Amino acid sequence: MRDDTPIKENTVLKYGQSIKVKVYTQNMPGEKIKLSLYEDDVNGSGHSAKNEKNKVASITRNLNKDGFLWHEFKLPVEFSKIANAVMDGSQDKIHEYYVVAETAQHKSVSKNAEVKNPDYIFTQTVSSTIGPNKIYGKEILIEEVVIKGKYKKQVGVDAMEKSGRSMVGVKAPPAVKQDDKNEVCECEARVRAFMRMLRYKEGTDKDIGYTTQYSGKQFSDMSKHPEKVITAGKYSSSAAGAYQIMTDTWKNLTGYYKDENKKWHYSEKIDYAKKYNITSFDQESQDKFCLVIMKHNYVKDRSDSFYNPTIWKDKKKHIRDTEKEEKIKEWRKRFKGQQGDIIQMIIDNDIKRAALISSLCWASLPDSPYGQQQLGYTFAIVKAIYENYLREELNETQTWNLYLKKGFLKEFGYGCCQNNIDNQNQDANNKCMKDYSQCLEYVDVVETPKINNQSNDVNKNRFHRKMRYNKSHPEGYYHTGTDILASLNTPLKSMLCGEVTDAYDTKGDLGVIVTVKSKDKAGKFIWIRYCHLSSIKVSKGDKTKHGTVVGLSGNTGNAKNILPQYYHVHIEASRDGVFYRGKNRVDPEEFMKTKFDETTKGNPIK
Repeated sequence: MRDDTPIKENTVLKYGQSIKVKVYTQNMPGEKIKLSLYEDDVNGSGHSAKNEKNKVASITRNLNKDGFLWHEFKLPVEFSKIANAVMDGSQDKIHEYYVVAETAQHKSVSKNAEVKNPDYIFTQTVSSTIGPNKIYGKEILIEEVVIKGKYKKQVGVDAMEKSGRSMVGVKAPPAVKQDDKNEVCECEARVRAFMRMLRYKEGTDKDIGYTTQYSGKQFSDMSKHPEKVITAGKYSSSAAGAYQIMTDTWKNLTGYYKDENKKWHYSEKIDYAKKYNITSFDQESQDKFCLVIMKHNYVKDRSDSFYNPTIWKDKKKHIRDTEKEEKIKEWRKRFKGQQGDIIQMIIDNDIKRAALISSLCWASLPDSPYGQQQLGYTFAIVKAIYENYLREELNETQTWNLYLKKGFLKEFGYGCCQNNIDNQNQDANNKCMKDYSQCLEYVDVVETPKINNQSNDVNKNRFHRKMRYNKSHPEGYYHTGTDILASLNTPLKSMLCGEVTDAYDTKGDLGVIVTVKSKDKAGKFIWIRYCHLSSIKVSKGDKTKHGTVVGLSGNTGNAKNILPQYYHVHIEASRDGVFYRGKNRVDPEEFMKTKFDETTKGNPIK
């Protein structure tokens, strides 16, 4: 029998429990709400941006017809390892968790629940920081967070044999069936989870990682590797991007090699960028470079000098440091005979070997031979982080994503889940014309689209809704399209199938644009134009299916001086392809999957 009786808020809870969230709202039946579970490393109440890296779970669900939601977050034992490794950083410290609930317009944060090691589980109710008498209009309230009363062993968590101190091993999540054509491809999920694990300890997770150089400095030109050496502390490095790729590594991957005089030469035979159609250093290109490194760079064993290094005590190289040499030799023995295709190791679930060989490239991993890894960062922690990301990938609950497209393993020569991919493509194609001349299923330009609220009234940023006034137009004018919020370098998807008719930099107010010509569901011609892009992913004449990435969002043209929180893609639509002063321009929202209400907030219609 479950005990739901609340206890005092200062009760210390333990891993192995479930955190249940009750959400009560007013005037919001059926609306979407996002719940996120965070481990708290910051003093004080409320949610802090410093805790963003500590998000351990997230889910988006719909409120019921009464505006109520009850959701359970499982708090498995391996979360304690992740918290110790990358959050609080102490094996014995109390971990604090809280829940953030968000709708399109409102946010509320629960009070903290304290958690320690898995043992006996209490039941606790945690009140929200918002009082029940402060609900006005469309406002949200987390009334309580209930901790489940009985400990149940979590799936995939077993105790390991004790060796001095208690350890926990994490088994792989249950296998995902791969005969369902809409299933997640487990092979690709494993590879994505492993890549995300690499980035976590490199400090390059989330989108900002793609523009991060060694020491944390940012770069903006993603057409190629920055090729800049930065010195910070004892080290100097040219590492850049999500996978901290060095300049020399990048040049090797693009077909260049050094001769004995250290001069660069090109050979198409070793140009993996060309082989895998990698044309820049943007987000998807960096993800692909990582795959190339894992597939090709460590299939051969290291040279003898790696296993038998010569270390000198003095700069003149007269006195050898034999003690240090022996330590290095002993450490590097673990790599002997282990080389191979890292991607295949991941697919085969040989994560220990994959992490071992990957440490030859990524020095933050525990087995790295370069001495830069963090003390206490063990393979058990690596695997716990990997398993957590894998669960997200399999359940499609990622808090941040890679830019690899579904089916990427086929491009790299692996046959996993190929039947699934073929079925998915076939189904999508069957809904529209095979030549993409007419679209019967529209998609959104970005995930969970929101209209730009820069003017405190989104209708000023929609097609012919509300007059705009400024010094240049004192008489007022209507907006010619709809602005959808999109942070810098967000992939932008074609809303309809069609043919690319424009893809260039206008050098004017619209900046970089892509235009796609199609026929709508009624069979009428329609041109959709996407503006203010940072880069283009298609060419004039390309046939594109709805959902194809046509470019990355930016702030080009007259959007260059707006604040980052208002970066957007400006979308226009025309029945005859004439946009400037065209007489047949229409509302682009007609061709968006998500529809918005006519309030000043422009809320998505569920």
